[in-house]
Amino acid sequence: MEGEVDMAIGGVHHRTIGPRGFFGVTSMLDGRPAVGTVVTRTPIRALVASAAQFRALEASETVTLRLMSAALERMREDLEIQRGRTGPAPA
Repeated sequence: MEGEVDMAIGGVHHRTIGPRGFFGVTSMLDGRPAVGTVVTRTPIRALVASAAQFRALEASETVTLRLMSAALERMREDLEIQRGRTGPAPA
């Protein structure tokens, strides 16, 4: 992604996502509805993929361990926020 967006979960600002960031991964991985709302701060350019396209990408060799690790960490953080935890996720 190019540009900046703000992500809110439950109406509360969660993070600002900047260049090379991503969002929507939780829904793509678990198939559930989105947990957050994203609003642009600046004009953005982003790669948009359907769930089927994402799964194909996930299965390909081009997806790095770093990307998947970051996506799983984001999922964990988002789930903790949904459960009412406000501090950093445990290690």
